[in-house]
Amino acid sequence: MRDPRAIGIAVAVIGAAGVWWMASAKESIRQYDAFDAHALRVSDLAGSLQVEVTGDSRISVTARGPSDALKRLDIMTRKGTLVIDQDRGLGWIRIFGLRDRNVEVTVRIPKGLPVSVDDLVGELYVGDTYAPIDINGHITGGQVGNVTSAAVAMNGSSDLKFGDVSGALVFRLSGSGRASVASAKTAAITVSGSGNFSIGDVAENLALSLSGSAQARAESAQATALSISGSGRLEMDEVRSGLALNIRGSGEAAIRSLNGPTEIAISGSGAAIITAGRAAPLVAEIHGSGKLVFGGVAIDPMLTVTGSGRITIATHEGTLIADGYNILVNGERVENR
Repeated sequence: MRDPRAIGIAVAVIGAAGVWWMASAKESIRQYDAFDAHALRVSDLAGSLQVEVTGDSRISVTARGPSDALKRLDIMTRKGTLVIDQDRGLGWIRIFGLRDRNVEVTVRIPKGLPVSVDDLVGELYVGDTYAPIDINGHITGGQVGNVTSAAVAMNGSSDLKFGDVSGALVFRLSGSGRASVASAKTAAITVSGSGNFSIGDVAENLALSLSGSAQARAESAQATALSISGSGRLEMDEVRSGLALNIRGSGEAAIRSLNGPTEIAISGSGAAIITAGRAAPLVAEIHGSGKLVFGGVAIDPMLTVTGSGRITIATHEGTLIADGYNILVNGERVENR
């Protein structure tokens, strides 16, 4: 027979825990005003972050959420930087999110203030800062306005939209996330897993790498280096000043137009389809069962096929060098020439 006293003690403990939980979960609002700082850094936040750009030269912060979560929110200035940090615990507490009680933080900053967001789990909204921004975390949704440069690392099922990046963009997307950028001056992009990335015009050079079953789309760029490893797919409208394309596996690249020096290497069963343009010169190698179709003009083409792969070139000018079978140029099969 169970001891009634033990049962009574257990009931009392459970009741006290429930009262504590209800009290700690009660929503509160805290206002922090008038910080003087030349940069903003937010780290370890679980919830949502909104950065608004105002005409005020000082920074203000509003935090909303469960009272116990707000108690673990540190807001202070360190060496001229306003730091907002949430204590989410260590070890198993952090891994299983035992302290993750969503907090909504709104920060009002002047235009031109650099922003750094590290290890955010939740939504992110940032206005037109016209300043550098660094982002790292699992961004479940949101939007970032126009900035001068951006370094971004997103994982999981993240989803984020960017405005214009007037300088350098470095973007790493892993997992099943989605991201888009309106435009950038230069861009270095890595997408792995089953992610999906898109970018508008890149004024200068673009480097884009896909692995796994990732997909990407780019509008246009100057010199362009593209790499596909796995079964990914890449689409691009225009390459203005030279292309280096490397496909390993069963990936596909579709480019509407290119101009300039062109180097293409395909290993496996991948495919490259280039609709039009002028490749001056063109160097292409296929090892395996892959294929290259170029509907433009190839200048001094050097073409190599080993295996059952195939190269088809619409038109060529200058000296043609062909090594292997299944090479068609000007509608005619050419071999070992």
